This record gives sequence, structure tokens and C-alpha cells, in this order.
Amino acid sequence: MNNKYLNYAILFLLIFLLGQTFLSTPQVETEQPDTPITFQTTKNSYKQGKVIELKLQNHTDENINIQLNSCPEEPFNVYKVGSEENTQVSATPEIPCESINNPYKEEILIKAQSTSTLRYNYWSNQLFQEQGRYKISANIKLPDETFQVNSNEFEITEPGLIWKTWNTVLYRPIYNALIFLIDIIPGKNLGVGIIALTLIIRGLLYGQNKKALTAQKKMAEIQPRLNNLREKYKDNQQKLAEETMKIWQEHKVNPMSGCMPLLVQFPILIALFYVVQDGINPDQTLFLYAPLKDFTFQNVTTNFLGLLELTKQNLYVLPLIVGGLQFFQLYLANQRNKNQNKTKNKQAEQMQSVQNTMLYFMPVMIAVITASLPAGVGLYWGTSTLFAIMQQVIINKETNTN
Repeated sequence: MNNKYLNYAILFLLIFLLGQTFLSTPQVETEQPDTPITFQTTKNSYKQGKVIELKLQNHTDENINIQLNSCPEEPFNVYKVGSEENTQVSATPEIPCESINNPYKEEILIKAQSTSTLRYNYWSNQLFQEQGRYKISANIKLPDETFQVNSNEFEITEPGLIWKTWNTVLYRPIYNALIFLIDIIPGKNLGVGIIALTLIIRGLLYGQNKKALTAQKKMAEIQPRLNNLREKYKDNQQKLAEETMKIWQEHKVNPMSGCMPLLVQFPILIALFYVVQDGINPDQTLFLYAPLKDFTFQNVTTNFLGLLELTKQNLYVLPLIVGGLQFFQLYLANQRNKNQNKTKNKQAEQMQSVQNTMLYFMPVMIAVITASLPAGVGLYWGTSTLFAIMQQVIINKETNTN
């Protein structure tokens, strides 16, 4: 697989993760408010496993502080809508209330004529285990009045086949592996668990990565000859295909051999990303296998080396480190291609231009994403990139000595 296509694949992954991080879900239509505060979910229907998001709209010209249920209870009361009566459902997960990176401890401030979004990310799986219709309700106390606010009714539906397969085959096994590692590590440190899990998975994928990187190196070595062929037979596509096939056979190169291992790895690495992003969220306990059902999330240490609080964002140091590692990885690949491809033609120059752009664009993009996510995700990304750098160096030495 040409390094250019690898860069495109990584860029696609980054854009996907960035979209998942920043893009909001479409708003549902709201009715004319009859109370100072209104509740409205961001969607009228959610698949099981998705986080419920509630928009709180302040229609007054004054800031309003809304009292929440005491943590670890859900912020507002939730009711399952029945044909005859509504049934209240509740959840009290093992949330580290004093340190969670959410404004859901005692009250939430809604500024005048503005909207705030409250996410049920610590309660969704436990509150909405059953399919059906639900609504969220609260008694709002203002200095001069008290009134009840009810959200729209929204539906919890069965997840699709793709999500079920993803959860069963990838997410759940990797999530349980992380919890198992944390459980056996002295001090139950989340950071050590993330590093260990990342290294284990990257180690298991080492053979696949080696095949892909070796194939890329071979393709880069014969690229000058292929470029010459394109210039020589640019008006004879049949002859170009025949001569290209001869070179592939001569060097025992399959252009797809570098692509397939990476395509296999991508779903695994994306699943690992989401496992680390969820971290030690107790709402994920329903995904634990039976031997880990008694795992206590409150015993997990989320501070790594006294420097990083892994459940919160790190805006400067970690993004710079992760971005720097990504720059170095791309720099190594870029230098390798420069040394191996001495041919000067239009296509080679265009490819080099794309690689030079990616060399600076991707590290900046990764740094921005790292700064916007919990530090645990950045720790995973940095560990994975460092592993990839060492693997690239080892494979380069092996292929150079052969």
C-alpha cells in the first residue's frame, strides 16, 4: 500500500473521530414554551447504548440555577411511559462525584436566553436498558415560583446488526481486557492499564503491521521504475499494465498486500479508541463479563505519574507530545520515500507535495483532537504512535540488511 494511501486512511480516521467529537446531533422541533425553562432531547429516538442528551432552554432574561438530584443519582427524574401510568426508573452508578469532568454535581447554570446541553453519559445504559418510550421531568424552583418541567417523549429502540456485531466482536472484549488489566495492576492505575492494553493489542497486530510496512517499503523501492513506465507508456495502457505486472512479479510484490492488514486493524484501533475514551465510566458495567461484574470503579486511580488526570482534558503538554510523536513518525516515512524515490516527474512531485502537506497538517490535527478529549485518549494515542515508530525503525533495519 502506497504511503500516500496510508496517509489518506489515517486522515479519514481522524476526520471520523473529530466528527464524533464535535458534531452535534440534529435538533428536534420545539413547541412554543409555556414555562421559563423547557426540556427537549436532541433526538426523538435513540438506539440502545446511545447517550441521551437533554437541551435545557432558558427563555427568561435572567440566569437560572437549576438544582439537580444528588450525585450519583441521575440529574433529573426519568419515567418510562406506560399505557396506563408512568413508572420512574433510577440509577446510582459508582460515579467519582468529586472528580468527574461534568457539571452535574449539585446544580447547573443556564444563562439568560441561552441553551445548555446535559448528557446522561453516566446513566444512559442503566436507565434505558429496556426499549420503549421515556420522558425526563424535574421540579424547578425559582425565587417567586415552583413549576414542573417535562421533556418531550422519546423512544429507545433496538440497536442494529452492525452495532451488535461491533459491540460483541470488538468493543466488549477490548473493554473487558482494559478492566481486567486495571484490576490486576498494583494500585489499579488507569494510565498503566491503558498503556498495557495498547502495547498488547499493538503487539498482537505486529505481524500484520510488519507485512503491511514491508510491502510498502518494497513498493517504494520499485516506485521509480513504475514512474518511468508511466512516462514511457503513457499512450499505451495495455503495455503499461503488462510491464507493471512483470515488475511486480519480478520483485514478488502484491500492491494489495500492504492494504489488507491495515484495513483489518482499523476497526480494532477505533474500538480501542472508544474503550479508552469511555475510560472508567460505571455506566458501562453491563458490558462486563461475569467474572468482572464485581469490579469496583471507585478504587481506580485516574491520575498518571502525578501529572495527568486521565478523565479530564490536558490542553497543552500532552497534545504537544502526541503531535510531536506523530510528526516524527511521518517524518521517518517521508524521508524513507525521498531516499528511495529519486525519479523526478510530475506524479512523483505531486505525491511528495501531498506527503509534505500531511507531515505538518496531521500532527496539528491530532494535537487539536487530543486537547479536546480526556487525557487517557491522548495517552493511548501517544503510546500507539511510539510503538509504531519503534516498529518502523526495526522493520527498516531488517529490510536493509536483507
